[in-house]
Amino acid sequence: MYRIAAVVLFVMSFAAGCGTDPPPPSDEVLISRFEQYRPEFERLLSITKDRARVITSYSAGDPEVQSQMRLLGINTIDGPGSTVRFRCTGGSYLHSVDKGYIFIPPESSQPSPTYVLDSLDGSVDVPSERGAYDVYRVIGDGWFLYRVVNSDE
Repeated sequence: MYRIAAVVLFVMSFAAGCGTDPPPPSDEVLISRFEQYRPEFERLLSITKDRARVITSYSAGDPEVQSQMRLLGINTIDGPGSTVRFRCTGGSYLHSVDKGYIFIPPESSQPSPTYVLDSLDGSVDVPSERGAYDVYRVIGDGWFLYRVVNSDE
């Protein structure tokens, strides 16, 4: 009897943990962190923009990069090239919230972000077509906050 109860409790706990993500950090928290550590963000950008396509905090290989990622609350860097994405949210295995910083150099040949909003917090209006869209909030000098929004949300 106790074994069955223990198994049921374990399964329910596991399902609850996989089914919900913590909310992503607010825009204000991310912007405040960026303003406080701007030189560190610029340094991390300069040392990672020409590296492997995806760098995670546990596979960076470079202790300086790992340390900077932890300090800045970044768990993944997606590059290389002129546009580099710094992902701050991880979500659970089954559900993921994708929010963080992105650097798009002003002189880049990439088009400017299409969906620039005043806030990425809470529900976000996206086009009526189905799919995922990147929405942005300007920080300045080529830096933006980004959030991937699924139109099915």
